[in-house]
Parts: sequence; C-alpha cells; structure tokens
Amino acid sequence: DGQVLRPDRVVVCDGKVSIVDYKFGEHHPSYIRQLKKYADIWRRMGYQDVSASIWYVQKGEVVDIV
Repeated sequence: DGQVLRPDRVVVCDGKVSIVDYKFGEHHPSYIRQLKKYADIWRRMGYQDVSASIWYVQKGEVVDIV
C-alpha cells in the first residue's frame, strides 16, 4: 500500500527472524498491532520462524508478541 515500515531492529540468523521495537512510554495496544504487522511482512517474504518483541526500555521490560 506504499506505507513505509521500519522496525528498530531485525536480526536474521540461520533462517530465524527476530524483530525488536524499542518503546520509551507506557504500554499501548497499537504497539502490538505494529509488531504483528512487521512479523506478517517477514512471513510473506518467505520466512517461517519469525518472532517479535517490544522492549520497554525505561522499564527494562520485554514483551514477546509473536
């Protein structure tokens, strides 16, 4: 659809994709939708093993999404 999406970090190793997005505020449902969209894009590119996480930097908390 022409939208530009830029996850903060993507690591591809041995066919596995790990996506991490850094957040500095409070939890918000839109963040989960954002990470699911990133993961879906990588799956459509042919990667089967895709994980996505949000790192709430100030809280030191990591939330696994998919």
